[in-house]
Amino acid sequence: VVTDSRDSLTVVEALAVLCRRLAEQSRWATLESEFGRSAGSLARMFYCVVDIIYSSHKQRIYFNIALVKTKLQYYFAGVSVKGSPLKFA
Repeated sequence: VVTDSRDSLTVVEALAVLCRRLAEQSRWATLESEFGRSAGSLARMFYCVVDIIYSSHKQRIYFNIALVKTKLQYYFAGVSVKGSPLKFA
């Protein structure tokens, strides 16, 4: 993977940066010591990987409001069974 700023990293390293950043909200400076790269470089790599994944899978990520509306009643029923006062409106 090569970013627009010519930062180069392997696919495994790209996924490691992505997973590490998504696992907890660490500061980029914290990740500098783990990956041996600058905070700016890590940020560019992270956003590059996110862009690659989104452009490849955006049709799967689409928020389908019609599907949500049909399943909303079941969600509220499940929450209610667990004792919550949440009601389907």
